[in-house]
Amino acid sequence: MKKLFLVALLLTVGFAASAQTSKGQLYSEQNAIGLRLGYGADISYQRTLGSFNRFEADLGFTSYGFNLGGTYQWTWDIENAEGLGWYAGPGVTLGAWDNNFNVGITGQIGLEYAFDAPISLSIDWKPAIHLINDIDFGWQGFALGVRYRF
Repeated sequence: MKKLFLVALLLTVGFAASAQTSKGQLYSEQNAIGLRLGYGADISYQRTLGSFNRFEADLGFTSYGFNLGGTYQWTWDIENAEGLGWYAGPGVTLGAWDNNFNVGITGQIGLEYAFDAPISLSIDWKPAIHLINDIDFGWQGFALGVRYRF
């Protein structure tokens, strides 16, 4: 567990250092709300915190239960691809499914395309390590997102 924590810490520091060289965010709006559709459905809210970072909160539902998660994300533009960028960051999740309560650590990495209209599409992966009850790795965090920016 200590090695896993150390790797996560090093990745976080690396992302933070490289984020400072980014051109900035894809769009000028400060907020976005929409859906992430994958293993279940998430109501997703994003809040821009600065030129290179934002916070995402997701409330997700599946046929097995629900979860609530928060992710800190660094954002980068992709050069020579107007409107296209990528993001990554760490987060936490808590939820109840299969009659069990669980808390976990998540990571998220994805691509996002911002249209000229205030709409963005994303595809990402948000795996989790669940820490209570059955300690396991949740790999099924693939999702397609659509959000309205305001």
